[in-house]
Amino acid sequence: MIRKLGFALAFCLALLAPAKADQTTLTTPGAPLTMTQLATFLNNALGTVGSNFSGTSAPAVYSGATIKTYQFWVDTSGGASAINYKTYDGAQWVSIGNLNTSTHVWSLNLASFPTMATNTVLGNATSGTAVPTALAVNSCSGANNALIWTTNTGFGCNTIASGITIGTTAITSGTTLRLLYDLAGVVSETAHWTYTAASGLLQGDGTSAVAIGGATIGSNALAVTGTASISGVLGLATTGGGTTANLVWGTDTTGWGRSGANQWTFTNGSYSIIRALNGALEFSSDMILAWNNTTSATATRDLILQRDAANTLAQRNGTNAQKLSVYNTFTDASNYERGVVDYITNANVLTIGHQAAGTGTASRGIRFFTSSTAFFSINETTSNWNIVSTSDLIPGTNNAFSIGSASKTVQNLHTSALTLYGNTTWPTDNAYDIGASGATRPRNIYVAGNGTFGGPIRISAGYTVATLPTAGTAGRYAYVTDQLTTCAAAGAALTGGGSVVCPVFDNGSAWVGGWIFFLCGAGVRRRKKPANDNETQERIAA
Repeated sequence: MIRKLGFALAFCLALLAPAKADQTTLTTPGAPLTMTQLATFLNNALGTVGSNFSGTSAPAVYSGATIKTYQFWVDTSGGASAINYKTYDGAQWVSIGNLNTSTHVWSLNLASFPTMATNTVLGNATSGTAVPTALAVNSCSGANNALIWTTNTGFGCNTIASGITIGTTAITSGTTLRLLYDLAGVVSETAHWTYTAASGLLQGDGTSAVAIGGATIGSNALAVTGTASISGVLGLATTGGGTTANLVWGTDTTGWGRSGANQWTFTNGSYSIIRALNGALEFSSDMILAWNNTTSATATRDLILQRDAANTLAQRNGTNAQKLSVYNTFTDASNYERGVVDYITNANVLTIGHQAAGTGTASRGIRFFTSSTAFFSINETTSNWNIVSTSDLIPGTNNAFSIGSASKTVQNLHTSALTLYGNTTWPTDNAYDIGASGATRPRNIYVAGNGTFGGPIRISAGYTVATLPTAGTAGRYAYVTDQLTTCAAAGAALTGGGSVVCPVFDNGSAWVGGWIFFLCGAGVRRRKKPANDNETQERIAA
């Protein structure tokens, strides 16, 4: 009874993993056993059965060291990575498989499997579930051959004619490049592309979607006509744009889209930032056009164009001064001519001008004009007004242009010299002065011809005899305010210290008593000295 119980337990536990090396004898001792001895024997025997007779050598646990047919043995001689499960076939131990107790992986011993015919695989080519059988794989080794699978039939071989080359295999115009697997991973001939040599197009058959690199695209493959979008592969759709990109890379939301007929947009995933419409390239209000300081796309931006407001284009970059250059000639960075508008040439000063370097001409003109009329030029002489190379302001045509007008007058004209080439007149008679009494007076007036005055001529400032200007310029008239008694006779010496106002004359050597001369016809009339000071000034004015 005990022996039968031991075999039953061995059968039930045959496939259990070994607990430890255990090959205690299963032969019942012949002498009568106490209950304690019997319990010890049974515990050891059951441990051996439970461990599948594990050990580094074949078990000999039965009477006479015999081995039972179909007995199991877990061979532990290969270590933890190769615990070998074996069974006895009546003649020898046969390996079933190995258990790696470190990785907990079980592997079958394929060497114990039945052999298969050459060029066959296990599979099921029927229309339903079935036990796998050996399926023959056709010899398909020609340069233009392709291995195909036919549903419910099995493998076959397809021959492709010459045409375009994919790898080392050529495909002719109108023939089919078949994709062997559909989206579900099932072998299929229904999903394929066709190449047309005349147009150079590779298109899907239009009947089903295909997969490239695990991503789904529409039924026309790279010429997609559906609305499918993909990740990792070029994918296009018939509509999109705005916030939806049809041409993307990876999982990005930024990409190109078609927002309508003849419209392409570039979206950031939230709104369209660039749009091509009716021959124009449009930008969203927050877009900028920027250049970097090196060829690296991650370099620092140092030139930026952007929208300031409606109808306003700005070139700005924080607090960095900017410069606009328009070139007349450019050979290299050391040889050029250009016009500039900038805040860089002179810090914090708006500079407008011409620059040149190397072989460039430094003296180019600057012209301001309206329509065909040049109103103002710098370093030229052909405009209405010109600042020439000597920094003089000259008109382009002699005696043709005015400064100010009758209703738009110039308030002040400050000059160290004034040269006139025509008559000087005032718009209102007897209304304006030259200089002012006691201040802002001209120094000298030189007249080559006659002087005609409509009122008295007055010498506004007198001298004492001691403070008269140094004599030596013959013909000068003045008056003194301190003649001692009466005015000196004409040509007589002067005596100061008094209070009499008298006319005096510079004869080229000294100041002497003066006479007043009047031109009368062709002659000269001499008048005696005046009787008093008031008469003296009146005679001078006359």
